[in-house]
Amino acid sequence: MKKILLITFIFVYSIFYSANGKIDFDIAKNFESENSDIYQLIKTDIINEFYSDNSFFKYNISFSLLNGISDEQLQDNAYIISRPDFTFEIPSMNLLSTYLISNISFREVFYDFYSQAFNLRIGRFDLNTGTGLYYSPSTNLQANDYKGVFTNDEKIPMDGLKIQGFLNDIALEGYFTAVNKYDNPDYKSKQELLIFTEKSKKIMTFEPTMTISKMIDGKNSKISYEDLNLGIKGNMNFFGINTTIGYYRDHYHFKLPQDINLNMDRTNNKVRILLNGEINSNDPMIGPIIDGMKIKDTIDASGMIIDTIQSTSTLYTPYRNIITLDLEGTIPIDGFTWHLDSAYYIPQKKESTYRTNYTEKDSIYEIDVTFESTPTKTDEDNTDTIIKQKNYIENFKTRNYSENKKFFKENYFKYVFGLEYMKNDFTIGIEYFNSLSNQHFKFTPGISPYISYKNSDFDIQFGTLIGFDINNSKITPAYTFTGDIKYIGEKLFEVGFSFLYTLIDDKTHPMYTNKQLNGIKLQLTGYF
Repeated sequence: MKKILLITFIFVYSIFYSANGKIDFDIAKNFESENSDIYQLIKTDIINEFYSDNSFFKYNISFSLLNGISDEQLQDNAYIISRPDFTFEIPSMNLLSTYLISNISFREVFYDFYSQAFNLRIGRFDLNTGTGLYYSPSTNLQANDYKGVFTNDEKIPMDGLKIQGFLNDIALEGYFTAVNKYDNPDYKSKQELLIFTEKSKKIMTFEPTMTISKMIDGKNSKISYEDLNLGIKGNMNFFGINTTIGYYRDHYHFKLPQDINLNMDRTNNKVRILLNGEINSNDPMIGPIIDGMKIKDTIDASGMIIDTIQSTSTLYTPYRNIITLDLEGTIPIDGFTWHLDSAYYIPQKKESTYRTNYTEKDSIYEIDVTFESTPTKTDEDNTDTIIKQKNYIENFKTRNYSENKKFFKENYFKYVFGLEYMKNDFTIGIEYFNSLSNQHFKFTPGISPYISYKNSDFDIQFGTLIGFDINNSKITPAYTFTGDIKYIGEKLFEVGFSFLYTLIDDKTHPMYTNKQLNGIKLQLTGYF
């Protein structure tokens, strides 16, 4: 109730006192989803700005209403909307499998102070990105918001401070934040846990009927001095080349398993009955046949099999030192420019331990049963059953598997190099990258050609992302095609159409996850 009142107050206040903003209305079709055909998104950004002689304050609040996501897709709605600060999931009354998801995000909330010596910004804000278009290796501290493939390297805002100043002809910027945010969505830890589980199956002889899992944050979500993130960069013109050099000491925006302990137990509960004795009968017909018959038999009754896996995982966020270099220049051909956006990573080389303990236990409940039959005067059998002995037997079989692994074994280099030609309203270019934006262990190189045209009425953009997965000397390409066509002829209104489609069938390819974004979208935007 308190959250609803807070959101209502913020929304009403923003409507009456905001200076400007925009509202988006999207209707989209997802080609890959089996749970939902069409989704509808209504999103509004409300912006307010306040000025004084030596200060500036701004906030940008985003409200989103998403319809058409089914219960199975709730965890995947992050691909459609940015990571929210507050989320409400409301099932539809007439179709319980469809949800209305309401989100509110404080996209920007910051205060600037200006002086002759320096400028200071505190709050939540975005950092300036590097020259790379597909992504910017030199832009750090912020986590990635993977809403799509071509999002101009969309980032989750940083909570902290920025200070700007000048040293002769060098423009300096320093950053600090005590909060490390995580990529949205983050599959790194899940992938590593699954890889280890697959390895562990080589010593398993059963599929578990019951699994108990526990995941522990190594630092228990507390902030310590080891979690602090900072950076500094300087920009200057060096022989006609726009040059930016930086250094960052921060953390990766995903967690890795430090210790994984899997305890696998199989319990076979059986009942064994030992039968022995002598049968006598007064029946004149069968008595002569069975009198004195000895019984000596063992019956193994079927029992219950219980299989369990208890998993305890301790996660940690590795730190890193990064040296960045971002260059941009021209070549002696009219209209051509080039850029190199790069970073050299020195990661924390911490060893992780995987342990699997497999125990198979046979629990046998053994009962010794003796039958004693004696004749009676009524010619009826009188059988006494005597349980002479009970035994409980347990046999154990154990197997163990362990592995030590370093996720980061050595330092590595990431870069994006691009060449672009621009003339009037027309732009064409191509970039080469040595890894995908979210890769840090295995690199997939590729190219990204693009073309755009923009005038006073239309904004048209087409792009292609081609990634080459190299595995055992085999090269497997994947293709992602994007297009965005907008009519911008009206001052306060835009209408556009966009699509994204990925071609790849190999599920092990790093770009395979892009397929869940395959779809088309109609977007209407109004400004106020």
